Amino acid sequence: MKLAYLTLEAPRSDGYGSGPSAVLVHGEGGVPVEDMVGFARSAGLDGPIVVAFGNYATTPSGMEVGGLCWYRSLPGDAGTDPLTLTRAVVQLTDLLADVADTPTGSRTPADRPVLVGWRQGATVAIGAGLLAPGSVGAVVAINVLSSHLALLPKSLVASADGPPVLVVADGEVEDADPATARAELERRGVSASVFGDRQAGSGARPQTADGGGTRAGRENGEGPADAVGDFVRRVAHRPVAEGSPP
Repeated sequence: MKLAYLTLEAPRSDGYGSGPSAVLVHGEGGVPVEDMVGFARSAGLDGPIVVAFGNYATTPSGMEVGGLCWYRSLPGDAGTDPLTLTRAVVQLTDLLADVADTPTGSRTPADRPVLVGWRQGATVAIGAGLLAPGSVGAVVAINVLSSHLALLPKSLVASADGPPVLVVADGEVEDADPATARAELERRGVSASVFGDRQAGSGARPQTADGGGTRAGRENGEGPADAVGDFVRRVAHRPVAEGSPP
């Protein structure tokens, strides 16, 4: 089944809109579209944006529909289903192919876009970047869980033209440890950049990826959107390896 998605054209003013396009991949239960888009724009992703919607719906109990997510995941690692995770990765990869063929103005809405994913969406985005590396400019994984990354198909490993990956922890998800996520990615040959800590320090509300500061962000004056913007400016225009799809 194909995924539903929303396409937002780039703003047109003073050259704004010439930057990288993005595909936004919500977390379990969804992230408000306006929050995701606001984060992407504040990070400098001012090209066309595609918001993808997962079509696996469940509650933490797994007994009834309660909100959009990408794959089956109940409390405890044993409740995370690798089959529905694999399906979600394939669905997102198919969506990338679909939107790349759909023109918006003078450019396609997802011309080797930056994938920005939250929680479950971060795992799916990384999987899509590994499965279709030539179709992805970069991957930003916000509050990704290493235990979920470990359940991606073993065949998904880094290639010569694989997209750069940034792992972001905003301190809002206790189990989202960027160090263990990076270690899991290294086992697949992916050298990921990291921003943030497993938990924010006490005494101040962490800047979330929807706009607020991790401990690292407070120390150097940089928040998640700033870190993503710096990362994208460094890597978004990397060349495509010879033989890779455009």
